[in-house]
Amino acid sequence: DIHDLGIARERGLPLVGLTPIVQRPLAAVLARGDEGIGSPRDLEGRTVGVTGLPSDEAVVDSEVRAAGGDPARVKEVTIGFNAVAALAAGKVDAATGFWNAEGVALHRLGVPLRVFKVDRYGAPPYPELVLTTSERTLESEPDLARAMIAATRRGYGFAVSHPARALDDLLEADPALERADQAAQLHALLPVLDPAPFNPQVLQAWAAWDLTHGLLEHKLDTTTAFDLPQAPQ
Repeated sequence: DIHDLGIARERGLPLVGLTPIVQRPLAAVLARGDEGIGSPRDLEGRTVGVTGLPSDEAVVDSEVRAAGGDPARVKEVTIGFNAVAALAAGKVDAATGFWNAEGVALHRLGVPLRVFKVDRYGAPPYPELVLTTSERTLESEPDLARAMIAATRRGYGFAVSHPARALDDLLEADPALERADQAAQLHALLPVLDPAPFNPQVLQAWAAWDLTHGLLEHKLDTTTAFDLPQAPQ
């Protein structure tokens, strides 16, 4: 997770992002579609479930502010990682979650839902998931890092071009997974499975967003935290 990479570097762990895996944020506010919530601004005075992680508070704050509301008027309650059960039972009006996981699960349960993706409400289109290594490995075994980047991009490219075969491979590797669930999640993710190189401007905007919302305590040097594409000579 890109936020974890930033936090790790602040704590002195010399990790480096090698390549994006998912090109957009997965975080979202999932609101009951039968509660009259048409915008994150409508969360004022409503009960919103959060896991207790700081990133959840950042998502709610960003979305409500971007929609013209006051985050201080939102009633946040800690529900852990139980967004699906809490929303399905009507215990909360909305909850934070991943649109590709909890969002898909709720749709499959038939729960009326409004999905507010964070990159549509205040956050830049940062890559949520990042292939990561240590600075030591990148420096001492650059060929290994390059091979891993190439293999990852090739694998995700195959999944985009041949999703049914990729799904078969996944289920063969882990037979405990439910095909219908994984097929629904894969369908949701396909548009953002594009492990192209990092966009330096997007990374800078992401780091500024994390700093503004308290996920990072100091300005992050994205030129050292990520293995950025080299400018042409």
